[in-house]
Amino acid sequence: SWLDRTNDKSLDSASAYPGPAEFVPVIGVNLGEQKDFVQEFRLQSTGDGNLDWLLGLYYQDQDYWLEHEVQVPGFDELTGGLAAAFGTPDRLLVAQTDRPTKQTAAFADVILRFNERWEGTLGGRWFRFRYSKLSTTAGPLAGPGSSDQANSSESGFIPRLALSYFHSDETMLYGSISSGYRPGGDNETVFDYWPECRPYFDWLGLPGVPAAYESDSAWNYELGLKSGLASRQIYLNAAVYYLDWSDMQTLAGLPCGAQWVQNAGEATSKGAEVEVIAHPREDLELRLNGAWTDARLDEDVFLMGGRKGDRVPGVPEYAFGGSLTWFFDVFAAMNSSLRIDYQYVGSSPNGWTLFYAPSGIPSYSLVNLRLNLGKGRWQTTLFLDNLFDERAIITVHDRPEYWVTTARPFTAGIRLRFTF
Repeated sequence: SWLDRTNDKSLDSASAYPGPAEFVPVIGVNLGEQKDFVQEFRLQSTGDGNLDWLLGLYYQDQDYWLEHEVQVPGFDELTGGLAAAFGTPDRLLVAQTDRPTKQTAAFADVILRFNERWEGTLGGRWFRFRYSKLSTTAGPLAGPGSSDQANSSESGFIPRLALSYFHSDETMLYGSISSGYRPGGDNETVFDYWPECRPYFDWLGLPGVPAAYESDSAWNYELGLKSGLASRQIYLNAAVYYLDWSDMQTLAGLPCGAQWVQNAGEATSKGAEVEVIAHPREDLELRLNGAWTDARLDEDVFLMGGRKGDRVPGVPEYAFGGSLTWFFDVFAAMNSSLRIDYQYVGSSPNGWTLFYAPSGIPSYSLVNLRLNLGKGRWQTTLFLDNLFDERAIITVHDRPEYWVTTARPFTAGIRLRFTF
């Protein structure tokens, strides 16, 4: 897979630079570009024996470039060319960071059927990350300017173990133990040059934004059920889990607008999920699903304002949804269906802080409609997403400016698919 993404964001930054803002506008501009290339190879057994296996290789090449500018139109005219003398006309600061990352990994799974009832899975993944960073700053706020280059790497192994019991052809119980990780990385230290941020750093006893953050990891313990009832007219799937999270990566922030990723210590997440699929008639399918999650800190995190027992940001306690699909025939040899689905996501905190009350992420509901018309290898889908044009807030940013990211508004479209 290949990804090439750019973003351009401009914000009124007068609150961070009160002096110049008395005379001219102050604009904070963030320019970013991300390029990703991912390649994966898999080799899998296809036999009918008691042993199956899977081998795989994974490669990722990512380059992330970011530029932050503090633009002050007319500043040089007022100061006799002060910013131009630093090589940044009408800009108090220009900071650029280039962060290439490479990941390689190898993974394997072995599935062994002991008898007709019991099946075990043993798997693992070895990974290695290599990071590098080149950051430069220029402008009046950066003084003579700076250049910082760093290289680092990390590697590790994460295992997975699962055991399944087939009570009958319609019911299966399973348990699994697995581990996961997220790589560490470097923070943007451009906030060190923001005048409004210095009092906060001094109060916290920090020289500035922490240069980097470490990887985090988690162990997940899960028990589940998969079943087909009433001659497979009803399917019931359920699971409970307990997740032990170490060195959790969380976004920290100050009222001046400084943001960085920091390891927030230990956390625990436990929850339950359930899904029901029913076919009351041959031409109807009903799906219902729900989830409960209780994710909380296991210790105080002073620098971020988190307290033991606080909920983990961005994790709603409740979520549920469902869909109803009607299958019908319009023309000869044409398969058609009409589906309506509903999704509810509960409210969640958007962060912790020592200095103000976070806004929180409100709950929202979305309704979508799908009309599918298929014949042979062709399929046409007419879709209406966010049918009632709900302003669903997905993320909230409230330091120092308040802005949100919302779900896509009401959208209508057509998709065509051909199967080879």
